[in-house]
Amino acid sequence: MSVTGAMYNINATTKLSEQELKQGVQGDTSMSWHHQFKHSSYIFVSGLNQKMTEGDVIVVFSQFGEVIDVNMVRDKDSGASKGFAFLAYENQKSTILAVDNMNGYQLVGRYLRVDHVMDYKAPKEYDEDELDSDGDPVRKEYKATGPEGKGMGIYNQTDSQKRIASTQDGRARDLAKMQGEIKDADDDEAWAKSFEAAMKAQEEEDELAGLLAKYSVGKKR
Repeated sequence: MSVTGAMYNINATTKLSEQELKQGVQGDTSMSWHHQFKHSSYIFVSGLNQKMTEGDVIVVFSQFGEVIDVNMVRDKDSGASKGFAFLAYENQKSTILAVDNMNGYQLVGRYLRVDHVMDYKAPKEYDEDELDSDGDPVRKEYKATGPEGKGMGIYNQTDSQKRIASTQDGRARDLAKMQGEIKDADDDEAWAKSFEAAMKAQEEEDELAGLLAKYSVGKKR
């Protein structure tokens, strides 16, 4: 039985990665097939369930690095997802991890095809309210969506991310409180040991003074 279409591409990419794994080739070296894409931080993801949103895609793929841009291709009229997207990472090496780990992965009942993008072409958007000298709409400057779809470097804006951040802050406060309690306990223990040592030194000094007095050591006759 022959394999065609998307599954052929999935299997071909998987085979390349498996061969490198057997040969002990690292994905970020010049010997790797990934090396030809070292200039691009974009990956292509297809086979997405059409109910998935940009946020869903980011959640899945952010385990491999900081996502800085996601472009889910949608129908211009209905706005429905076409089942594929382009995604960019802050660190190019994250693309290697994503391709090696997510290509052929079954997500929400569908197999994903994940591959590198040689030359990503940003989508063209035009401002109908601003016209050039020829009377044509001016093309808008493309801006990366950022990890939450609100722009580069903008975090904790979506409701889901706010909940995650709140949970993380709570855990950090609990940890800091626990560490403070441990430090206080350590300080108390150190003080107790210091006090005990001082008392022992005083007892030894008193005992020595008693002996000196008993034998009149250091006194003139």
